[in-house]
Amino acid sequence: SGATHPDPLVKRGADESLIDEQPLRFNWRWKQRYEASMEYDTPSLLWVEAKKLRAMKADKDSVNIAGRTWTLKIAASGRKTYEAAAKSGKAKVVGSFPDVLVELGLLRKV
Repeated sequence: SGATHPDPLVKRGADESLIDEQPLRFNWRWKQRYEASMEYDTPSLLWVEAKKLRAMKADKDSVNIAGRTWTLKIAASGRKTYEAAAKSGKAKVVGSFPDVLVELGLLRKV
C-alpha cells in the first residue's frame, strides 16, 4: 500500500484543532482603515469562523455562524460584500472581508 499522509485534523482531534486555528496574515492594504485587535494574533475559534466566511466563493453562498446567517453577495463589478442576518431580523450589510473581521472582533476601524 502507498504511503498515506495523515490528516492533521484527525490526528490532533477535531475539537483541539478548532481552538488553535491560525490567524490570517494581516493584509497591508487594510492598514489605512483597520488595525488588529488584541485577539487578532491569537489562534482561536473566531479564526475558524472567519475562514469559513473567507471560503465562500459564489454569489449568494451562505454559512451559519453563531446564530447568524452570513451571505456573500458579489456585484457585477466583482466586489464582494458580506451580509449577516440574525434568525429574527432582516440582513444587515456588514461590508467587505475586513469589515467582517471587525464584526467578529478581530480588527478595529481606525
